[in-house]
Amino acid sequence: MSRPYTGNKDLRDGPRPGTVRFMDYLVFLIGGSNRGIYARRSVRGGKGTSVHQTGRALDYGGSLAQVRQAIEFTYRHREIFQVEEIHDYIGAWIPSIGFGAGYRCSRDRGGLFAGWKIYDKPTIGPGGRWTHIELAPEIADSPELVDQAMIAIFEKK
Repeated sequence: MSRPYTGNKDLRDGPRPGTVRFMDYLVFLIGGSNRGIYARRSVRGGKGTSVHQTGRALDYGGSLAQVRQAIEFTYRHREIFQVEEIHDYIGAWIPSIGFGAGYRCSRDRGGLFAGWKIYDKPTIGPGGRWTHIELAPEIADSPELVDQAMIAIFEKK
């Protein structure tokens, strides 16, 4: 299940169409709101370039229940959506001791909560009622692949 993490190696000048489509689906299915996709900036609290500048990262916000649902849905279908990273800033889905938890595809060895790390110090940014999700370049570039993934998920139900 482990896949390489792309990081910020593929900077762009705007959001990618598959990222936009994925966000649109989250808002449609769960409610909540688009808190941002593309941004030309450094990592919050750091010096490196934010993955938001690749157009593959999105911030989905809402109530605690909506954020929990978005994280659960995204994590459950992480392979079909080629999810590379998820940030749970406030323990919405994975209880933490106040510093949140983060999923990364390169740590994923399969199984329940695989690929997650619970932080014991400030690591992934500010606490807040949103989640940060990063998609792999292939699906971020293709709204059609996002549509196909959604169809496959909901045809199983």
